[in-house]
Amino acid sequence: MSVLSDADRRLFRRVAAARLPGADPALRRLSHCADHGRLWLGAAAGLALVGSGTGRRAARGVWARWRWPR
Repeated sequence: MSVLSDADRRLFRRVAAARLPGADPALRRLSHCADHGRLWLGAAAGLALVGSGTGRRAARGVWARWRWPR
């Protein structure tokens, strides 16, 4: 597990040190899409459209969870 942890830290440092001016607006939009599970709903829609029977069943499960939260 320490190998993965070390790799994660190295990757985080590289990303944090990088100057990517276009990343902020893109990540802001992605974060906004993730609000209220919309990102998962989009992934479920993609699975339903191009997925196999398993993908469609997974999409129904995501839809049910998104539609009727606890």
